[in-house]
Amino acid sequence: MANKAVSVTEVFDANPMMSSYQKWVCFLCFLVMFLDGFDATGIGVVIPKIAEFLHTKMSALGLAVSASLVGSLTGSIVLGTLADRVGRKWMLVVCSFIFGLFSLLSATITNVEQLIVYRFIAGLGPRRRPSRTRLPSAPSTRRAACARASSPSCIPGCPWGPP
Repeated sequence: MANKAVSVTEVFDANPMMSSYQKWVCFLCFLVMFLDGFDATGIGVVIPKIAEFLHTKMSALGLAVSASLVGSLTGSIVLGTLADRVGRKWMLVVCSFIFGLFSLLSATITNVEQLIVYRFIAGLGPRRRPSRTRLPSAPSTRRAACARASSPSCIPGCPWGPP
């Protein structure tokens, strides 16, 4: 029995319909992007209430708002390199878990320093844009992959963020 070489690209190009698995992966990546956009938009809305709760000035929370962006920068460098070693899928799952956990922990803050730490660590997670935009495009036709990979990755959660 001879082994026949099979090209994954040819198999997906021959069947242009998306499988339920591909739809599920796209939905999960969309959900991560949605929650990331919601988080990025929502913090600006709730800062006045957080300042009131912590009995501090809004200007003192500037670092807390920026902490998730610094976490994103750090995560892109450190976790991006790690994703190349352990795999993008696993890293996306771990980063999404980190984001969810520390976003929930942000509700338990008692001081500004805690908020800064939680926002920084939460920022490490979801902003792995290359992983979450490339992952749904991996098992698809070339035409569909180009369309998904070139779509904006930060927009989904912003329109539905808090008013």
